[in-house]
Amino acid sequence: MNPSAKDGYGPSRTYQLGWETDPGQRVPNLQFTDMHNFNNIWTFNTFITPIFPNNLKINFTYKTSNSSNKQLSYTTDSLGTMGFPTATNETRIITRPSFFAGGDIVNDLAHPFVQSTMAQEIADSFEGNIVSFPFPSWTLNLTGVEKFDMFSGFANSVTIETGYNTEYKKAFYYDGRNPEIVNSMNLTTGFNPLFGININFKPISDGALTASVKLSKTNNYLLEPNNAPRITNTATSDFSINASYTKSGFKIPLFGLALDNNLTIGFSYTSTVNEPTIYNYTIGNGSWEQTAQAGATKTTSVNPSIQYNLSSSVILQVFYKYTKTAPVGGNALVVTRTSNEAGLNIKLQIQ
Repeated sequence: MNPSAKDGYGPSRTYQLGWETDPGQRVPNLQFTDMHNFNNIWTFNTFITPIFPNNLKINFTYKTSNSSNKQLSYTTDSLGTMGFPTATNETRIITRPSFFAGGDIVNDLAHPFVQSTMAQEIADSFEGNIVSFPFPSWTLNLTGVEKFDMFSGFANSVTIETGYNTEYKKAFYYDGRNPEIVNSMNLTTGFNPLFGININFKPISDGALTASVKLSKTNNYLLEPNNAPRITNTATSDFSINASYTKSGFKIPLFGLALDNNLTIGFSYTSTVNEPTIYNYTIGNGSWEQTAQAGATKTTSVNPSIQYNLSSSVILQVFYKYTKTAPVGGNALVVTRTSNEAGLNIKLQIQ
């Protein structure tokens, strides 16, 4: 404890600033919990412009973090002295990027037969065989595609993009009595987007039309190595189309006035397929066994909208949204459901 602190005035300045963990004496016969949290994040960014320096750009991002959440429970004595914690609950999480080419992940996991070392062997095999190669996330953008004959007739600009995102997360748990254990290991990896194209069309009736199409594929691997080891892979495929047409500044005579009008027509379509696959480890026969597919779904959404601005005083918007979620592969655990939303928004500004 800071010798210059006065117990009657509460914890010292150094404790309040986080430079020490002992707050000094507390209220006698008090049960309380101290919480200590910290989070460090390091992000490194760079880029290269190979082959076509004016049109091709590849950005690289390497992000790592280290966080901790510690909860210490105490019961003070008759003098307000804290003593040792009566309970400890601490979690630590470290993250970094990692490259994984895919494939049958269970072939790279350990197949232990000894219960006491099972969790550690499985965790070590995941880290040694699957996420052993740190590699940054990246995005690639290619501009100037409108110069090709297939686009030059109708587009002002065309951009093609792709990107690879990855994060490996390792979570630890410590209860103050037993050695710290690996609670879970999570790898998120995939191309987002696998392919994307953005088109800015040439003017149509003095209006601007833009559109984009994107396809993404990602995998989320979650390994829980303790007790009954299990690994879950959720494969996700996304396909989306977005379009917007805007016409600004046209005039329509109204009550003897010619006010500036703006019209925006929007449309979006998305289709998302989630397919979780679960493998449980059976130590008796030393094998990873796939369970029945759990909750594979396809979600489709269609969302058109129209917004009309009469000068800056009146804004009228009409929208509709249709969403459908259906099972994939005859999955009986998911019931097909649909929703329809429609609305009218009117904003009137009087000055």
